[in-house]
Amino acid sequence: MKIFSISVPLALKSLLLAGCISAAGSMTAQSLTTQQSQTCGFDHEHQRLMRTDPEYRQRVISFNEAARHAPPGEDRDINTYKVPVVVHVMDLGTSATAVTDDQIRAGIKLTNEYWRKVAGSPGAGTGVDMGIEFVLAVRDPSGNCTSGITRTNMTGISDYVNYGVAHDGALGMTDAAMKAYKNWDPNQYYNIWLVSEIDNGGPVAGYAFFASSHGSLWMAP
Repeated sequence: MKIFSISVPLALKSLLLAGCISAAGSMTAQSLTTQQSQTCGFDHEHQRLMRTDPEYRQRVISFNEAARHAPPGEDRDINTYKVPVVVHVMDLGTSATAVTDDQIRAGIKLTNEYWRKVAGSPGAGTGVDMGIEFVLAVRDPSGNCTSGITRTNMTGISDYVNYGVAHDGALGMTDAAMKAYKNWDPNQYYNIWLVSEIDNGGPVAGYAFFASSHGSLWMAP
């Protein structure tokens, strides 16, 4: 199973529930604690990569073809698949990145209520139990105990301090440069980045990518 990543401003809850947790990308911090009319930037970012990145485009096409010709699946077993998650808070030490561990855990819990269709929760209703849960990692890449939450001091990066992460705009730290500061093996962890803002406070609450952005094979042809 391939594990993906996502970047978001502190908008963990709104982004995960928007469906971006099924791919790889960034998200803001304040949407985690406030209700804002922000949007998920996945579609825009996916279409941009399809136009500009031939390798990404070919991986998407190859995966779609493999899925299209895959033999009919058997009935799903009763096992629940647990995906280890690491949340990277790209910290400024201000309200823009002020999120507690308990708020992050609450965001993961709410997401699982939707994915598991938990009775009596906001996730109950029409839909199905996906048999998948997201759990904060308990071991880091070196095998040490971890909370599954990291905090990286970003106050020395002027582009990030002033504009956050650049997504659809010219201002801000690039997605690749930001992730270079903290990134656990995406074949072993689902990476989520909580950032101060995207596109200097633009309307995007978060964005993600298909597995094809990772660049490694994860489904046999």
